[in-house]
Amino acid sequence: MCEWRSKQFSRYVCKVDPLPQSHHCIFHHSGEKDVSEFVSELTKQMARGNYNFTGYVFPIGITNTQRGTSIQQGVRLPDEIPELSLFEATVHGPIDLEGARILGALNLAHARVDGDIKINKAWVAGEVILNSLLAGGEIVLSDTTAGDILQFCHGVTKRNFYIVRTRISNTTWIHHARIEGSAWFGGLKVDASLSLMGSSIKGYAGLWDMQIKGGADFTHMEVGGAANFHDSQFFGGANFSSSAFSGGVGFSKALINKYAKFENTDFGKGAYFGNCEVKGALIFSSCMGESIGLGEERPTILWFAHNRLGLRIKAPEGQASFWEFAKLRLAKEGKRERADAAYYFERLYRVSPRAATLRPKSIPSDDYFNEDFMRRFRRRRRMELIAKKAFTAIFRWLPDCLLLRWPTAYGASVSRLFTTWGVIVGAFAATYHLVGASLFASASTGLAWPLSFGRALYFSIITFTTLGYGDIKPTPGWGSALCATEAILGGIMMALTVLVIGRKFMR
Repeated sequence: MCEWRSKQFSRYVCKVDPLPQSHHCIFHHSGEKDVSEFVSELTKQMARGNYNFTGYVFPIGITNTQRGTSIQQGVRLPDEIPELSLFEATVHGPIDLEGARILGALNLAHARVDGDIKINKAWVAGEVILNSLLAGGEIVLSDTTAGDILQFCHGVTKRNFYIVRTRISNTTWIHHARIEGSAWFGGLKVDASLSLMGSSIKGYAGLWDMQIKGGADFTHMEVGGAANFHDSQFFGGANFSSSAFSGGVGFSKALINKYAKFENTDFGKGAYFGNCEVKGALIFSSCMGESIGLGEERPTILWFAHNRLGLRIKAPEGQASFWEFAKLRLAKEGKRERADAAYYFERLYRVSPRAATLRPKSIPSDDYFNEDFMRRFRRRRRMELIAKKAFTAIFRWLPDCLLLRWPTAYGASVSRLFTTWGVIVGAFAATYHLVGASLFASASTGLAWPLSFGRALYFSIITFTTLGYGDIKPTPGWGSALCATEAILGGIMMALTVLVIGRKFMR
């Protein structure tokens, strides 16, 4: 019998007789062979329902009977086959399985194919296994459905790699793959998780319009060109830690339902997050990149408006680090106004009471199952948490809002500064006009107070600016307290005005 042995499965035994003056059969013989005889013998095997071509050396390409029209000369397979295994096979030509129906698995693991591999408009009921595949041309899976796992771990393709408009019913693993050209995953739908961990793509990576129902792992991924996640949806989390995108990366209109993790990520030429939405936590630290792109929205003080400069992030965790990164990149690009807004958001999340948590305390093992102890422990921890959040709100968050966030957006908005001026002056003027008859007296004119709202507004302005002409003065008591309060606010606002306008002119 044929003496060929598999490097991966030593128990595999070929039962075909060897060729004359050879130790291998016509299928495993690696030298020159009669193509007609090879095709004839292979046809006999397929007639018996055997599509296990482990280790076979094909002198020509492989195609299916009716639809694979890109190969002029090749081994013809029927459109519907029980399964197809080219494990450790060598194909001196392309593989075209357009429109094929494979009722089992498609196995090209450890195979070597000199030409392109095209699996277009096909249906595979089982797994698609491309592990350690070496392809001399392109790999194309277009408009294909796989009923189980797709694997391309440690695979190599000398040209481009396409998985477009394809549906995978289970997990997709493309670990440590090497793609010498570009990669397209447009329209890929995975019902479980997707992993490109450790993969290398020398050219462009088009990962747009994907729908991944589970988690997505892009850790330690290297892309030589740009990477585009435009309009992709990750219903689980997405991890981009320790990845490098030399040509930049875009997340325009992307949706990440749980968490987005960026740790030690290199964005290369830059990252664009316009109209991106992260519904869970944003884990962002130690990232690099030349620039950052965001939307056009201006800063807002509304707590329920999560749209920050075109990037929508709901959870407060990690946002301070992200906005610090954005602030530095925008300032480097000379976009001072947007850098101010990024600084505003960084400051906003550094003092947010929602991020305040208490460190867990250890529970003695003897008391862990004591219900009374645990009830008292939970009550005490709840009260400690409420007290800490109240302290944070009163002594950190409230002064921050009253003096920095609301009046000036942390120095980022001159228009909000003057709007605050108008609101304070107008509010005090309305108060003086309504209750001024009993709280104020005219010092020189002897006129009854109040004469009109205009005169109340005049008194509010001179009090706010601390001029105090003396023609109208408050009576002792509540009138004096009201005016003193406006004068203090006026002094603070005057100082903020000098600070903000001076900062703008320095920029």
